[in-house]
Amino acid sequence: MSRKRRLTVALVLLCAVALILGVGGSSRAQDDDDAVLAPDGDAARCHSIAGARICAPTIPNVAGTYAGAIDDSVGGQGTLNLTVEQNGQHITGVWSTTYPEPGFEGLSGTLTGTVSKTAIRATLKSTIRRCHYLAIATIASTSFQGTFTGIHCPEDDSGSFVIDKEQ
Repeated sequence: MSRKRRLTVALVLLCAVALILGVGGSSRAQDDDDAVLAPDGDAARCHSIAGARICAPTIPNVAGTYAGAIDDSVGGQGTLNLTVEQNGQHITGVWSTTYPEPGFEGLSGTLTGTVSKTAIRATLKSTIRRCHYLAIATIASTSFQGTFTGIHCPEDDSGSFVIDKEQ
């Protein structure tokens, strides 16, 4: 491939990435790490890459302690507690559930996952059972609302939850 063709392909790819990530518009950055107003009005972080400004949406801070309702197909209605630590888009933490039904013990374990602009995707590993759970939740200010599904559990286990950040 000729040098001119390679440069053309590289320029087209760079422009495509810039369009996908929303470069341009009303960006007001003074240097590479300034917070800016992206073209769609969302807060973003921008960096210069090969002379082009690349802006990515800000990842919300979800670190903290949460508690709320869980509706589990096996355990019924109960309480879900989470403690979440965050490093960029990666989260870790611990979780536990309690249920009012006699004879059904709550579960607990660790969690790992990722945060996007509006959602969380996490794997919750149980310290008691030999299965884990995949949870997907939307972020609404100081709360999460989502669903979970048991993976490799002895019985089908799934449900939903709504939890709020404790102050």
